[in-house]
Amino acid sequence: MGSLADGLLNAGLVTEEKVAKHVDSKGQVEASKSKQEQSKFVRKSHKPVNIDQLDVAESVSAFRRAVLDILLVHTDVISDVIEKVHRFQDKPGGKKLVWQMYQVRDGLKKISKEDQKGRELFLRRGLRKSGATFDIPKQ
Repeated sequence: MGSLADGLLNAGLVTEEKVAKHVDSKGQVEASKSKQEQSKFVRKSHKPVNIDQLDVAESVSAFRRAVLDILLVHTDVISDVIEKVHRFQDKPGGKKLVWQMYQVRDGLKKISKEDQKGRELFLRRGLRKSGATFDIPKQ
């Protein structure tokens, strides 16, 4: 059995152009939904974390908290974080934050992807407000 669009087309109720337009718009909607889903991550508390939170963070500390939430769930977006951190460079504490993000990026490369506890420990230590340390945890 064919689709509804095929049935309407065979009955002469719609034209091929309308069917093609409908199929194209359906593909665009699916692509948009897919893009939205890719930008959302889920925390352990099952609340969605969105990388766009970094755009609305107005202070260095708010940005640091948002980065921690995002990287605890999905560490592969560190390059996006580094792109967004540079807007704080002229604010107090901004240069240190930029430096910290590069240190986090370099440290995450050294920790295996399977070592989730080690990554979490590294991120929590590295993104503390004061006394940040970038020690790679022993496995």
